[in-house]
Order: sequence, then structure tokens, then C-alpha cells
Amino acid sequence: MTNIYENYLNLEEYLKDSADKVCNFSIKNCKHGIMAKDCDCTWYHSVWQYLRLLGLVSTPSWHDQFFKKELCNAINNKKSVNVLISGTADYSMLAYVIYACKVANIDYNIDVLDTCPTPLYACEWYSQINNFKINKIQENILKYSPNKKYDLICTDAFLTRFDKNTAQEVVNKWSKLLNQNGKIITTIRIHTKDENIKGYEENLQEEFSNKAKERTKVFQKYIQYSPGQIKQLAYKYITNMKSSNLGDENDILNLFSNLNTSYNISTVQGELKETKYIELVASLK
Repeated sequence: MTNIYENYLNLEEYLKDSADKVCNFSIKNCKHGIMAKDCDCTWYHSVWQYLRLLGLVSTPSWHDQFFKKELCNAINNKKSVNVLISGTADYSMLAYVIYACKVANIDYNIDVLDTCPTPLYACEWYSQINNFKINKIQENILKYSPNKKYDLICTDAFLTRFDKNTAQEVVNKWSKLLNQNGKIITTIRIHTKDENIKGYEENLQEEFSNKAKERTKVFQKYIQYSPGQIKQLAYKYITNMKSSNLGDENDILNLFSNLNTSYNISTVQGELKETKYIELVASLK
């Protein structure tokens, strides 16, 4: 029997309604990201939900069973839960959090933190559509100093937005924000050696943008741009998007050496090719 709360995770249907809205908001407001040298992340957030709708970019749904299971386990037997979503591209991570809270039937406070207003706007849109409240916090996680701690800190593919030293700082900050019995739940990409070969990704990037063009024809009524325009936006995205190599499995686990961890390695479709991720749960020792 299908869980009655699965509708929260029917993201393709939500994307059909929100992609144009998020794109237009991004064009006007997306000037405070950390991913581009000029601090303008329009190239990223304006096209992101289109690429999500087209099934081309990293998303929590690539780790569907992991997030469902571990988020529900993390809040099981609690009367209420204080949650921090630490960095997000849109409302996809939020959807899994609210799903778990509804399944557990508990009170919840959800803080969504990001440096850019666009993903916060997307999360607010999703929360209003589904009639629940969130707290939007536009801040760098390393500068965030709340007067509270969290039962659950979660994010998807966030640490590889940073170099190894900064990623360690982020993990340390999460640890400081975590309640004694709290959990950190996240995924981290594992890079391969061939990604460092000059010219390795060029053909894959062209293939990616061509896929975006062709798939736009199927979803055209939900996308305000033509297939050719989406191809250009997709190419700009994939050539600008950088994922930091944090090392192999052991290197990544070492970032969490001061925490208790359990993890699984999962292979997903990837943006350019099949990609391995560590699916990790961490708690204080």
C-alpha cells in the first residue's frame, strides 16, 4: 500500500509548477551564491529546476531509500524535532524532511539555511503549497550562530561545494550545532582519477546539453524557454559546475573522524556518468 505521504515526494509534478517561477526569481535575485567567482549564481539556480524536471542533475531522489529510511529512523520515538537543512538547491531535501516528519506524526521546526535567496524562495513556495511553515535563513553555515541545537542536520551533495579544508570546517560546525542524540544525514560524491584527465569531460558536457535540448521537447509546456535555449543554459551550467574532489572513501570518512558514523556506498546515474556517493549518518561520540 502506498504511503499517504508519498505525495510530498512526487517532485516531478511540483517541478512542473515551480520551475518557471524559480527561474524568474533567480534572474532577479540570484546574486549572493558561493559557487561562482563573481558571486552571481544565476547560471546555476535559474536552470536548476528545469534540469531537475528533465532528470539530469543530482538530487536527493537519487538516494530515495537512504533518505526515507535514515530520516525516519533519526526522528523515530521523538515528540518533536528541530531540523536544519544546511544548504540546498531547491525544495527537494525539504520534501524528504517533511515526509519523514509526517510519517512520524511529530511536531517539527525546520530551518532552511543557504547563502542564496533563490533556494529559500523555492522552499517557501513548496511549504506554502503544502500548508506548513519553515524558517528561511540566508547565511553562510560557517557564520551561522543560533542560540539552539538541532536533532537533525541534513543536506545532499553539499560538502563537495568546498575544498577539503573548508569541508572539514563545515563538518566541525555541524558537530557544534548537533544535539547529543542528534544525527547528521548527508551524501558525498566520490571522485575518480579519470576526471582529472585533460579533455575527459568535454564530450560528456556536450552530450549533457544535447540531452537537455531533446528532453525539453517532451516537457515544453512547463518550460518557458525553447529547446535550443535550454541547451545553451544547460551547457553553461555543466561547464561552470565544479564538484571538489575530497578524496577516496577513507579521506571522506576522515572528515567525520570525531563523530560516530555508519555509511553505505551507492552508485547513481550521475550528471555526466555513473557516480559513486557515500550515504552517511553521523552522531556525536
